[in-house]
Amino acid sequence: MKYDDLMILEGMFIDISREDVKDVIRAELGEDISYNIETFDFENQKIRLKKDETDESYEIVPIKRSGATLGINIKRVKKEENDEKFSLSKNIVYAGKEKKGVTVSTLEKVETKDYTIFFENTKNIVKDENGIYKKNQENLGLWVYDNALLQDERNRYFGTFADTTCYGQFDYHERLSHIEKSIKKDYLLPDYVTKIETELNEHGKMFGTIHTNYLETEEYQNEDEFYFDNSGCKRAIYSDIEKYVKEMKRILSLETSFDGGEKRIDDYKVSEKEKVKLKKNR
Repeated sequence: MKYDDLMILEGMFIDISREDVKDVIRAELGEDISYNIETFDFENQKIRLKKDETDESYEIVPIKRSGATLGINIKRVKKEENDEKFSLSKNIVYAGKEKKGVTVSTLEKVETKDYTIFFENTKNIVKDENGIYKKNQENLGLWVYDNALLQDERNRYFGTFADTTCYGQFDYHERLSHIEKSIKKDYLLPDYVTKIETELNEHGKMFGTIHTNYLETEEYQNEDEFYFDNSGCKRAIYSDIEKYVKEMKRILSLETSFDGGEKRIDDYKVSEKEKVKLKKNR
């Protein structure tokens, strides 16, 4: 059965009469999620999406502030045979009616035997005077924490890293950066961190910084300022982070199928069969 996905979202969550909001939802959740809706519940404000054989959960819920809905969160949780647990969570939040712009913040969380990996991309999308969608800011962050810190219920950090649909914490880059600063007060650090932070300058180019545990902060330039890219090529900012993913695995002696690649929520597969298929299509 096919549902009117945008009407369900509007009736349950947000005002999608704005063209930029509609376009970003289509781009981030797939051209047509109508066939993926399993059930929807207006009273409890939840859309359940059809799970495949590797899904633990797959759903859309609202992001709220003071009772008002300001965006949506879509989350997909999977578990692999090697006991790695994967989740992909995407927040789409739009500015008020007077201020245009949509923020998309995506978090991939990978739980291994010894470590938990937090890998996020957060971008703000605006429409310029020519009707072209551009990113006026984009951040990419990779944090790895020892599970001894995350899973010990007796320490005060238990629950700090839990996912949330609170409006104040929808920006994963800001949230994880804040957590990093917070634990530093107790003389603790992430076991590994890499961050790329960019913004659109007055010349229309993306400039920023890149830094890790083991690298002094350096200037960074990213030519990829356009939001829509139909070339099918791997985005440059992700290519740049891949070498640091390899370094992370070496430093931590970490065996994981996490690759640091960009993933669409409707293509999020972690089974061995599907991973081979994804690699062939890249």
